[in-house]
Amino acid sequence: MENEQELLEALSNCDIGELTEMMLLLEDEVSGNLKDCLTAYDLEQLEVIASNLLDGSEFMNLSKGKLIEKIVKEIYKLLENNLASLPQEILEDIEKLIKNPNYKIENKYLLAIGLVFGYYDEDDNVIYYIPEDVKQLFEQNISKEVKEDSLTSQIELYIQVGHICYGIVPKQELLYLADSNNKKQIEEILKKRAEEQETIKKGKEEFYLPLATSVPEELKGLEITPILLPMKTLVFYCMRLMSDLKRIEEVIKNVEDDFIEKATRALVTEPKKVSELVDYFSKIYSLNLKNALKLQEIIESMDYIRYWSLGGRTIEEEKALSYYLPQQPSDTSLKTCLKGLPKDKLEELTKRYDVTSLEELEQKIIEYFKENQEELLDVDPLEFLDLDHENYEEMCCDPLLITRGCVFVYQTKNAKKLLIPAEIKTELKIYNEEYEEEQLNLDLEGYINIYLYSNGVIPKKVLQQILKEHHGFKYTIKELDELVKQEEGKSIKDYYSIAFDRFNEDMQALINEKERHPYKIAKEKDYGFLSLMGHFHDDLEDALTDTSFKDELISTIIYMLHYGLFDETFLKEFVREQHVSIPKNTWKELISVIKKYKNDIPLWPRNGYSYKELNSQSKAKKVGRNEPCVCGSGKKYKHCCGK
Repeated sequence: MENEQELLEALSNCDIGELTEMMLLLEDEVSGNLKDCLTAYDLEQLEVIASNLLDGSEFMNLSKGKLIEKIVKEIYKLLENNLASLPQEILEDIEKLIKNPNYKIENKYLLAIGLVFGYYDEDDNVIYYIPEDVKQLFEQNISKEVKEDSLTSQIELYIQVGHICYGIVPKQELLYLADSNNKKQIEEILKKRAEEQETIKKGKEEFYLPLATSVPEELKGLEITPILLPMKTLVFYCMRLMSDLKRIEEVIKNVEDDFIEKATRALVTEPKKVSELVDYFSKIYSLNLKNALKLQEIIESMDYIRYWSLGGRTIEEEKALSYYLPQQPSDTSLKTCLKGLPKDKLEELTKRYDVTSLEELEQKIIEYFKENQEELLDVDPLEFLDLDHENYEEMCCDPLLITRGCVFVYQTKNAKKLLIPAEIKTELKIYNEEYEEEQLNLDLEGYINIYLYSNGVIPKKVLQQILKEHHGFKYTIKELDELVKQEEGKSIKDYYSIAFDRFNEDMQALINEKERHPYKIAKEKDYGFLSLMGHFHDDLEDALTDTSFKDELISTIIYMLHYGLFDETFLKEFVREQHVSIPKNTWKELISVIKKYKNDIPLWPRNGYSYKELNSQSKAKKVGRNEPCVCGSGKKYKHCCGK
């Protein structure tokens, strides 16, 4: 790949999964040519495909017919000239589907770019279909050379993102791209590239250096053992780093062609002080004070950097490794775990919590975890418990949990394992018991509030049916009208709403989107999100203490998050339009508060599911439409939550 723009484009296509499939699956069978199949999509679905094929400006505000024409033209161009740009597994999926119409494709990117369509058959099984003209063009243009070029590009991409993350790429790790059928093919490609692809040896292992005209000397000298991260982690990290490098480039301006490569080396080779990095760039590019301060702000926010000298770990991850216990403790009490720490690390913890005794330290750690567990845990508390005795090298837990004494790493013969102390597990049980207490007291009004505030708009008959079938409350629509009114909801035509006062185009648009997705069936613990929204509102108010038009701004933020449309640039523009100035520190605190809560806020277009829940669903096994519904109603999924 010749430059960072190509890399960014390649990375952006690497992670389209289950959520895309959910959006693009059709209820009815499709057949015929590409244009016939595309006609079955509504405008919003077509825009999903267009966003993966075209620049934003190319499809905005187009009619359905014009949009289909543009998509068809772009897909034909891809099949005739750029097949090698598709990853190897995608080409294999297409070939398998052509040979076997019952084949279940694995790569959902095929749906996202309109090469394949998915629909439900009479038995509610998903069938994948390749349009006739797409099939013909593919068969005409696929060749051994195209497949080899595709695999070569994939290898190069992995080496490139691996280099950005941890400097050198283990040759053995490249075989993760392969199954038993193409290991030999990968080795042949690498052999052909031997002159360009320089390698170094460390012990018995061989590592690839980046594709570059000159290999950085500082890289050759590093004595490191790279960790092996999943491709998704590498991709996400590289996209974030590239984005921040572009921000730095905008501050510096008038940079040379190899700026991204040089800046990457300066930032990721080994940890440096922010002041050192600012001085480095300031001297080379003669930055004035204003731009130097802008640069400092960007670099200070880059605490996620993975350093070559640390084998691809962040500073916090590397620090966590030094907290390991030399062996598995005799029991799982916090006291025993703390006593097993190296002496200097126990002293660090004691100073960090500003205590003098082991008993005080135990108490402070428990208090810290109790106060910060929502921020520290990126999984459900019960899922977190499943990490006990799992391999730490898989990076499945926040290193802050380790460097703050909430979780420990102990050494076994072959690996470093996680250990969650008994007292921390107890705190998680208390956390769940608090919700159990709410369950006992949750009445009809509680459920109505959950459905109103987590949906924004909900059809009256849907709410009536859910309350009856899932919660045992039997009420007429007239009775529900009165109950909803008491809870400050609005009755508008055939809908209840807390987002609108009257029926309008925006309300209709939200209703149209909601009809495409299942409704989340509330559990008693979901009532906790109302208090979460209260905390969110309070934190926003605290952050905006000295800001005029505070109420309007908070309302706008909350609505954006409920719609799943939060965008910092748009929010800045909204503030600017109000002719209001928000101090930089206030803005930083505001964005920090939003990031803390946004993944837990129910999305109205997705009928009450949060981003966190949707991401969890995408990782879980998909429920078949004829299988029992996950909500426990006893009905088939297709007749319940899968409607």
